[in-house]
Amino acid sequence: MKMKTVIIKNNSSITISPGDKKEIDKIVELYKRGTYYSQGRTCYYKLNNVINVDGIDYLYVKIKGCGCYENDGTITHPGLKPYYRKDPHFGISELGHPILLCSDVAPYGGILLNRAVNEFDNFTILRKNNVSTLLPLYVYKYTDLTFNGNELGVSVSLCESVEPFRFDKLLQTNDLMSTEYKNFYQDVYESQFNKRTQLDINDKYRLIKRIGFLYGNEIRNFCNSGLYIHSGGWSNIQYSFKNKRVVLIDLDSSRIIKNESLRMLQNCRDITSNIYRLFINMYNPNCIKDYSNEIILDTNYVYSILRGFCYNADNKELVDISNRINNYYIENCFNRIKKIENVMNEISDDEAKKYELDIMKFYDFCMTELSEVMLRENTSYSSCIRYKRR
Repeated sequence: MKMKTVIIKNNSSITISPGDKKEIDKIVELYKRGTYYSQGRTCYYKLNNVINVDGIDYLYVKIKGCGCYENDGTITHPGLKPYYRKDPHFGISELGHPILLCSDVAPYGGILLNRAVNEFDNFTILRKNNVSTLLPLYVYKYTDLTFNGNELGVSVSLCESVEPFRFDKLLQTNDLMSTEYKNFYQDVYESQFNKRTQLDINDKYRLIKRIGFLYGNEIRNFCNSGLYIHSGGWSNIQYSFKNKRVVLIDLDSSRIIKNESLRMLQNCRDITSNIYRLFINMYNPNCIKDYSNEIILDTNYVYSILRGFCYNADNKELVDISNRINNYYIENCFNRIKKIENVMNEISDDEAKKYELDIMKFYDFCMTELSEVMLRENTSYSSCIRYKRR
């Protein structure tokens, strides 16, 4: 079934070959299938004609919103059924109080047109502010598809990566890591440390710390650009071999800060989100056996993230804060899950929930720990609202 579309946003600075444009059209129109690397609403198309922008060769097109790839290999067309996000997320009230926010029901396999436009605009803002992110290309609108009365769109952007690998699998045990991903992480290691490695366990820990630092630094750049709500998580970053920086992707939910008095708290929330996503990935059944209390404290990934974000802060203060956050995580989550790691894949989701990190309590703890150092980090925060604990 071929769907009718119209392009409503176009990056006029990019020239794409007619042949590649035709193939992208076919994928968006659901006439042809893109390449999916995992379950979800994002597929890719490899360009036949490489596009060079500012010295970077862009080899792939990332296409989001033209259907959901299922584990059985089928594609569910966008907007045919709703997608309910299982868990709420942490937000900040206008008075600086923590609140739980629930995401709106989304079109399964699709993206609302206004969100696709938002992502295009966010990429544009970030690139103007020298933030490492994707290069926006098009926003398509489906003329015959809607979801709950809302128009559906497709977000299309350019990727530098030879393959659009992400970093969540770096946290997995080596025996579960595919050869392709291991080769990619070895390439990243060589790019960062000028040394080839077989990525043994200690090299992996070293690389995670470096990626944490780069990620924290890029989130700082993101915050400085005037945006907030970055969907923190190692599955939401790629890598630029040209610039040796992590690349922020999936920015359809990010917004422009309109209430400047909340800037410090929103920035603090974004760096806490990064830490939270790292921790919940570490106790995934595919990751947890590579970690222990000693490894968490010795490697201190939290410090690496904070050092990348708070580059003006006192070093000892960041070490002390990161140690307190690590110990909170160990005592309130990790030790409980470590005791049942051998049966984690066998228990129900409801049972597993009892062991997981409590999002509100964890954010509340981190926001309290980080607020004062954030105030000293940036003088522009002096007029911002202070965090008010629950």
